[in-house]
Amino acid sequence: MYTLFVHFRTNLAKEIMAYPDFPFAKHLPSFISTEEVGNYLQDYADHFDLMKSIKVDHEVLSVKPMHEEDGKQTWKIVVKNLRNETIHTSIFDAVVVCNG
Repeated sequence: MYTLFVHFRTNLAKEIMAYPDFPFAKHLPSFISTEEVGNYLQDYADHFDLMKSIKVDHEVLSVKPMHEEDGKQTWKIVVKNLRNETIHTSIFDAVVVCNG
């Protein structure tokens, strides 16, 4: 099992940050610590069995659109495993980039 590492600062209340289908624990204050946010994200990933779809300790090296012969657009993603320094390439139908 992996532990998600969260390092950030926030000035948002937990009520704004929570996913609609998974609220923060009611006993927590509105403005929570980084550790509490990390625990929340780990609990969310565990509850919805997401860790099988999440790569940790990987660096994204490139994301490039590819045009297939049939006209379909796919995405070539190259990642580096930071634990063993191996590089892996995958092709996906879609990419979502989240920031902020």
